[in-house]
Amino acid sequence: MHVVRVHAHMHVVRVHAHMHVVSFTSQGIGMGFRRREQALRDLSQVLGCTRSVWEAVQTWKIQPKGPKPEGQGVYTAGEWVRAVEAYDPAQRRELQLLFHSFLAALITYFDCVRAGRARHTVGWHQEEQAHLFCTLREQRGIVDSHISQMRRLIQDVKVKGLPGGEAHRIDNYINMIGVGFERLCAIKEYRTPRAFRAFARVYILLVGAMYGPDYIMLARSDDGDESNIIFALVYSCLIQLVMAGLFNVMLGLEDAFARRGGRGQLDSIKVPELVEAARRQMLRIESEGSQPWGTPAIKEEWHNSAMHPHAPLSEQATSAERDTRRDERLSE
Repeated sequence: MHVVRVHAHMHVVRVHAHMHVVSFTSQGIGMGFRRREQALRDLSQVLGCTRSVWEAVQTWKIQPKGPKPEGQGVYTAGEWVRAVEAYDPAQRRELQLLFHSFLAALITYFDCVRAGRARHTVGWHQEEQAHLFCTLREQRGIVDSHISQMRRLIQDVKVKGLPGGEAHRIDNYINMIGVGFERLCAIKEYRTPRAFRAFARVYILLVGAMYGPDYIMLARSDDGDESNIIFALVYSCLIQLVMAGLFNVMLGLEDAFARRGGRGQLDSIKVPELVEAARRQMLRIESEGSQPWGTPAIKEEWHNSAMHPHAPLSEQATSAERDTRRDERLSE
């Protein structure tokens, strides 16, 4: 009787421990989904504000002073031109390259491998962690540099005749780009605490041994023979599969941004697709910038291999640059 009571008590302890680990893992999955939703909001803010800055430069009109580009004369008093028309063709190509390379830099940064894995705490893997950290910082610095270039661009447009109030409004868009990107960097570079992941991983490895007495009791029938051995084996395997599945789901949501060949491809954010959509919107704004506001909208056909989820990153990131080179050839 005493043996049965001890076994029942140990069974209750194991069940409580198991439920706590399952609860912690579920909380980790919930935190991953919250990071993903926050990353979607911040990325939408970055891309939306980038499009607003581009649209302002392409469509807002100013009254410039001084000589026209390429020696075409001098601006007359009260003459209105679009801000982009105050620049010569070479400067316009630099403007295109600035925004297109900014979008490409975003794709490259979010495709980087993150550090902070459990093995990086071991001495011989710390060099790998340092290398990954340096790569992230380098790509992050490229994006920050493009944001600073946008800020200097607006100041240059202000010198050419953009009123101070409108320049301040565009500068606020750039501030929102910078703040949104900083939040995205925090989501990208920081993971679930290592102690949390290590505890869950070790528990999954030991759960079979912890539940061994229960599996033995389950395998025995009321007559004392082992006629339920098949059921006990299937049940034990299901426990391991469920725990391992929950843990892998949590790891798949560690990085909110889908990487080539990485975990979580189904639920992660497809940055190349979102950036490609923003790039096409910007090209459309540029082509329609000189048209009257009442011009009917034209349907755009989407036939681009770069939108394929398995397309090479170089193809996804440089499609904007290919369009720029095509425009240069046409202008020649």
